[in-house]
Amino acid sequence: MVSLNFIFQTIILMILADNIHTKSNSLGFLRSLLASIVVVHHAFRLRSNEPYFWEDFFPLSFGTLGVYGFFVISGYLITASFEHSSSTVNFVWRRLLRIFPAFWICLLLTIFLFAPLTHYFTYGSLENYFTGFASPPLSYFYKNIFLSINQIDINNIMQKNVGAGNMLGAVFNGSLWTLIHEFRLYIITALIGIVAFYKTKKYYVFYIIYFLYVVVHYADPVEGRLFFKLYTDKATIILPIYFFAGSTLYLLRNKIKINYILLSLAILITIIAHYTGLFYYIFPFSLTYILIWLAVKLPFKDWERKYGDYSYGIYIYHFVIQQSLLVAGFTYLNTISFFLLSFCIALFFAYLSWKLIEKPSLKLKNKFS
Repeated sequence: MVSLNFIFQTIILMILADNIHTKSNSLGFLRSLLASIVVVHHAFRLRSNEPYFWEDFFPLSFGTLGVYGFFVISGYLITASFEHSSSTVNFVWRRLLRIFPAFWICLLLTIFLFAPLTHYFTYGSLENYFTGFASPPLSYFYKNIFLSINQIDINNIMQKNVGAGNMLGAVFNGSLWTLIHEFRLYIITALIGIVAFYKTKKYYVFYIIYFLYVVVHYADPVEGRLFFKLYTDKATIILPIYFFAGSTLYLLRNKIKINYILLSLAILITIIAHYTGLFYYIFPFSLTYILIWLAVKLPFKDWERKYGDYSYGIYIYHFVIQQSLLVAGFTYLNTISFFLLSFCIALFFAYLSWKLIEKPSLKLKNKFS
């Protein structure tokens, strides 16, 4: 009797075909690249509202493309992490170590470094810094401690400086909003994996849930929230599709052929989808193949082992650094100079974060093995 697992794999393989014949990849480099293009996006959006040529022919901004790419790669890597974890507890522990310590330090540095500097430039002194406003520094930590950003400003600093070229509103760190959505997908992966991975390895359970979510979502992109009720608006409800597209590709990694023909087909389908109004529906799948093709073909293997993983640090620090630079008076810089300056500072903090926080934390990953 033909199994459901075979049927689902056959349907997908009709499009993707054969094998990835490599274990080494450039995913670490791609993560850093995606983080960098998010920095570019926010440099333009915070520095000015001038359009840049990219959006004249592509329907997504740099920032949106970067976030979608992050979720694809996360889906791929997180599914791999779950499969290789000794237990569900060990998997959750690894995810906690990877995301929370660096995030908490970022919040603390915002409270004790970036916010005091911007407070001084805004109000002329540090008087009443901790107690004089309705959105005080310490509450910025405990209200945001579990990734959900419930306090977006400190001492109304960004609200007061909205006119200083800030086109994204009174948000101290506008990059952090995606973290809670990604972490929820880690938990959902674990819940699905308990059924789909252990002992029987019946991956079709995973495919069924993903397939049903895609159908429900595309039938009604705004209200179709049958499976993921935590994704409650159009900006976030598409994120699980990118994440689980990466997950599905990981599960089929030994059956997917990486070649120029399929790459050309993915690019062509993306272009056609753009001009036929189907881009929203097609791009999660074409982007997934393009990213994995790049991960296999680019000559940046073992990037993280050689250089470290600075992508997370760049992502969580760059926005608050850009905001601080604007408040400090660096509005005279042109957009490119502003990007380069903020990127270099963010890279410095990302380096420290990796060396002092993230890498040491990961040494504890087998504590609950």
